[in-house]
Amino acid sequence: MKKKGLILLVIIIIGFLAGCSGGKDITKEAFNIEVKDNVKSVNDEIFISTGDHNEINMTLVTSNDKAVLIDTGFKEKEALKIKNIIKEKNLKLDKIIISHFDDEQLNNLGMFKQENTEILMPQNIKNEQIVEIGDKKLKLLLTNGHNSNGHISVDINNNILVAGDILTTNKKSYTAVTYNEYEFLLESLKYLQKTNYELIIPGHGDIIKDNKFISKKIKEIENQLSKYDIKADKFWSEIDDDIIVSSGNEYTIKKATMVLAISGKEATMIDTGITENMGKEMKKFIEENDLELKNLIITHDHYDHTNNLDMFNKEGVNLYTYDNSNDGDVIKCKDKEFKIIFTPGHAKNKHLSVLIDEKIFVAGDILASNIDPVRLVDTDEAGKIVINTLEKLNEKQYDIVIPGHGDVCLGNSVFNKNIEILKRDFK
Repeated sequence: MKKKGLILLVIIIIGFLAGCSGGKDITKEAFNIEVKDNVKSVNDEIFISTGDHNEINMTLVTSNDKAVLIDTGFKEKEALKIKNIIKEKNLKLDKIIISHFDDEQLNNLGMFKQENTEILMPQNIKNEQIVEIGDKKLKLLLTNGHNSNGHISVDINNNILVAGDILTTNKKSYTAVTYNEYEFLLESLKYLQKTNYELIIPGHGDIIKDNKFISKKIKEIENQLSKYDIKADKFWSEIDDDIIVSSGNEYTIKKATMVLAISGKEATMIDTGITENMGKEMKKFIEENDLELKNLIITHDHYDHTNNLDMFNKEGVNLYTYDNSNDGDVIKCKDKEFKIIFTPGHAKNKHLSVLIDEKIFVAGDILASNIDPVRLVDTDEAGKIVINTLEKLNEKQYDIVIPGHGDVCLGNSVFNKNIEILKRDFK
């Protein structure tokens, strides 16, 4: 009897201490998630409004009579849902945190910004800066890997992560695009992995309840990065030492790419670059490595891709353009195959892309990773054609994508990015 009485006393004491802990014990079991009209609520204190455009999330964190808003959404109707919650609960919007500078996060800022509302963004915070709101501590984390202008994720009480766009569960959205961004993303995720988050609110898509989600994502990215040996700097990249990508120098703002694929001592070039220096640099590489240029493929006839044509189009070099090629043609060079794919939408639809060994996609100007792809489209009709072209191409999975402008990209994220941006302008 004494033993049973002692056990009962211990249980009562533990229960009492738990009830007097001073703060709310937000554990996985304690999460009460409800959904109403595309707004999810977590314990009736955190509210997530999900938009119908790529399931963009904006998050309102509340405590007593104060609130902090993380991102402001893309469309007005999703922002109004959050604004109504602020009004109904008579909350003071103390701060707005902008995770990064995309339209999807900034578009409704004017709807929420008031005279005394502080705006926090990647440029004016310090890593691990603390924002207190009632019983909640929001830790602002600088998490690079999405958007070159910086990115913030928000840690709530070391248990909930508002990740922003470095994590997503929506297949049409994207996180990292270029090789360099993926390397930064990997560092950020390893940093976040140190905290065992029970709940993650991604930039796009459903709430994540799997506390191993970040670890799984890290393994996925490490596997992707391990497929190829890539040495990349700002204007020159080498992929497995046999594919060279030049995108100019500090003066070539558009970073128009030219590609050299090496097969033994033979080489195939795709586009010839925008500046004479680009051409001279590539020519020097060919000569120093005792290579013979066998094939020259031109994606389209715009000057930024053909400016050095005369430097390389010599006797003995096979020249392939849209006009003398067919969709599906295969050009062989030693151990490499180059498949011609007609990709309409740019250059009055006289445009082709090249698929190397069914794995590496050299896009030409139907894709860009460093400029707004809308700049590559000259009419509304062309915009719709490009979207259709990209959506068809996106059905196949690529290891590496080399856009007509910008840096080497991993996987298909660059397709999702371009499609998303183009669809905003061309319905």
